Amino acid sequence: MPTNLTRNQTIIIGIVFVVAVTGVLFFMGVLPGLKNQSATQAPNISLTAVGPLSSAAFNDMAQSYQQSHGNVKISYTRISEDSYESVLTDALASGNGPDIFMIKNSWLPKHYNKIYQVPGTQYSLTQIQNDFPTVVSQDFANSGNIYALPLYIDTLALFYNKDIFDAKSIATLPETWTAFQNLIPKTREMNNQNQLSKPAAAIGITHGTTILIIPSRVLAKGKPR
Repeated sequence: MPTNLTRNQTIIIGIVFVVAVTGVLFFMGVLPGLKNQSATQAPNISLTAVGPLSSAAFNDMAQSYQQSHGNVKISYTRISEDSYESVLTDALASGNGPDIFMIKNSWLPKHYNKIYQVPGTQYSLTQIQNDFPTVVSQDFANSGNIYALPLYIDTLALFYNKDIFDAKSIATLPETWTAFQNLIPKTREMNNQNQLSKPAAAIGITHGTTILIIPSRVLAKGKPR
């Protein structure tokens, strides 16, 4: 199951960020008043956004939305990842925070009171549990309230030796974790003392927390203070 990363995924790989759900719903056009309207009917809206992503990566998303919402202008500022949290926290505390910002999924417990929660009438906890893997509701919901959605989720990639698979008569690559486990007895090798002489696979751990999923990224809409 080799994975071919797109240009944008390559830019943001290793940055484990999330954005509050209202920002995502804004991009989706779900929130009232932000649905596609002509410029003559809707007032001009200017939004500020900050994050550690490159401007090119973020603007690709923003421009796609602005093409169908001509009355909306989104201005993005990139902040270095090293100083991002302190700069963001200071801005929010001073009342000059951005409309849309990015946070790590692990930051939600300490920053959720700065983020608008999505109204349950717009998107419910049941819906997020049905639409996404369990990790999304675990990371982005608090006390039944939803604060974030993933832009995407990075999954486990398998790099394999075709010669070994051919030698073991394995014609189909595993597409699930269970299928991968079932291949272990076929690919590992044992010596005469029934000791492991060649392992079936080497597994790398991402960010020291999980081998299956890299925490998600989303966009966040700041709450005025």
